[in-house]
Amino acid sequence: MTHKARIFKALDDDSNDGSVASTSSTGNASQRTRTLPSPSLLGKRKGSFDSASSMKSPPKQATLDETLQRASSFKPGGQRAKELDDAFLYMCMKDNMPLSTGDKIGMQAFTHQAVPLWKPPSRGRLTTMMEVKYASCSEMVRDALSQLSSVCLTADAWTESHSTSSFLGVTAHFAVGTDMETVVLGVKAIVSYSHRSYNFSNELKRLQAERGNSEGKQLRLLQDCPTRWGSTYLMLDRFLDMDEIVTLAALKFPAESIENITAPVNDDIAKNFRMFIYDEFDRRFDQIESCMPLAISTLVDPRFMTTYFKNPLAVSRARSLIEDMVKKYIREEVTRAETEQPGTTAADQQPTTPNQQKEGGGVLWGDHDAMVAAAYVASSSDDPTGKARTEVRAFLGRPPASRLSNPLEVWESIRQEYPHLYKVARRFIPMLGTSVPCERSFSDAGRIMTDDGNRLSAEHLKQRVFLYKLSDNIWYHKK
Repeated sequence: MTHKARIFKALDDDSNDGSVASTSSTGNASQRTRTLPSPSLLGKRKGSFDSASSMKSPPKQATLDETLQRASSFKPGGQRAKELDDAFLYMCMKDNMPLSTGDKIGMQAFTHQAVPLWKPPSRGRLTTMMEVKYASCSEMVRDALSQLSSVCLTADAWTESHSTSSFLGVTAHFAVGTDMETVVLGVKAIVSYSHRSYNFSNELKRLQAERGNSEGKQLRLLQDCPTRWGSTYLMLDRFLDMDEIVTLAALKFPAESIENITAPVNDDIAKNFRMFIYDEFDRRFDQIESCMPLAISTLVDPRFMTTYFKNPLAVSRARSLIEDMVKKYIREEVTRAETEQPGTTAADQQPTTPNQQKEGGGVLWGDHDAMVAAAYVASSSDDPTGKARTEVRAFLGRPPASRLSNPLEVWESIRQEYPHLYKVARRFIPMLGTSVPCERSFSDAGRIMTDDGNRLSAEHLKQRVFLYKLSDNIWYHKK
């Protein structure tokens, strides 16, 4: 028997007791044994491999009907096509991309590689999608605003540099829970008689509209730029194309003399400019404490209260108005409690049925409820003015909250201590002292109305600014 045969024979003989005999290189050498892993451990290891493999089972192959159905969902009107169209619209609105993005060669090549079965919307279809999205989202915003008791509005005017068109923007600011929300209500084209450039531009548009040119196809005069090669040629070429219309429009605006404007140049320019800024701040904000809505908003803000007031009379007036509002809320509660309090007429004193007594807790607890309501009415109606003054004084005696804290969250934590003043705070805290948010909206409009998008009408510009500032909660909300 050879050396290799003896090894295999030893493995066969010792397979029952789990040991294997190993021999040395010579046949007469003594035998040594080594223990193999027990069958139970081998079984566990094998089981572990089986369970791991079972966790990652191969994916189920789709049937022919499922494959065709998935492919048809990418066609216009399909579920997957609607999702991709909405995502494409979201990208164009939020990233200020032109409405013709889907018609560009690069975008079409990319979508052909990424999603071969889907075609990006063209300019016309994307415009229609934008109009539909604006209609649905603006309706939801109107419904939400109709349920609010108070809204802060800011407005600002802006002149678009490409077409010298003037617009009026309005934004709404309100509290939802502990968050402040801002919505662009509208961007409307206006006529400003103080800007002759707008009147002249408007006359050019009117004359072209009479000739059958729609707003998107109307021409406008171009301005040359010293740093842009060929701009003078383009300016003259456009003027020659519009010479007849320009002549008719110029007849309505006779020339006026323009005086020479000079700017002082000396060493005191910086100092004079600084003094000018100081004077403008004093002129615009020196009497801001006399604006009672803003004064009340500052007083009920737990971060500021009376910290920045300089005029004690303004604090007294604002505080008096707050106490009047708190007193009004106290009286409303008293009236409501009196209405809910059981009456003492003969009709009210008639015995109730057993079911009615059981639902109300019986005669004993009905008397208890009546006594509690009567005690509240008596205590609240005694001196509502004193209770209002005490509540306002207690709040203003608190230490100011952190400057970085959310005033709405602070009020939610202390509303039980000042239940009536809480209603005043919810009404006035959303009030803003400046129109900065509206001005930011026009900065966004300036990024939309670029050289690539200067053909946007006033209505489409309003829709784009609205959708750009719209929160994702409203965008993806489904009725």
